[in-house]
Amino acid sequence: MTLAELSAQLRLLLDETQEAHPLLCEGSPFDCNVAIVGINPATTTQFWPYWTDSLGMDRTAWIDAYKTKHRKFNRSRAALERFIPQIKANVVEVNAYARQSRRFADLQRQHRTSSAMEFLLSAIRPRVIVYAGAAALNAGERLTPAWHPVVIPARHFIYWGKQYESELAVLVNHALAHAQDSTSREI
Repeated sequence: MTLAELSAQLRLLLDETQEAHPLLCEGSPFDCNVAIVGINPATTTQFWPYWTDSLGMDRTAWIDAYKTKHRKFNRSRAALERFIPQIKANVVEVNAYARQSRRFADLQRQHRTSSAMEFLLSAIRPRVIVYAGAAALNAGERLTPAWHPVVIPARHFIYWGKQYESELAVLVNHALAHAQDSTSREI
């Protein structure tokens, strides 16, 4: 699958005029061996302006736009920004439900579809998937991935802290080092 094909499928799954945020990574998500799955985006920082079918996602520009708009990271984003540099692989952030809402409880029932997450994880085939929080884990438990990733349940981001992030990073890096590489993608 190419980035253009991934983008086309995402555009079919998501109304790109809406506040949807299906993934965040630097460059191609196909280069990511770790996926961190959260429940849904709280930020209104848009996705599509930072995506190109030739390069993938411009995470750096997205983070800059986030900081400009919000002035500081919320607790979840702060935890991710401390955690991701500790991982010894490229990381893609995926949302179980791609539609934005300030709180998950505010996400309307008709927007609680995990089709974008299911598509992305199947296309990317990460070796390790970290589900952050019970709601994300519940959404992910419906999947039966053919490539057998290591699944790591974790607390929701707001309950992370520097010590927890360090311990989780050790666990993820260990899983990466010992996971069977059965993630080859068909061309």
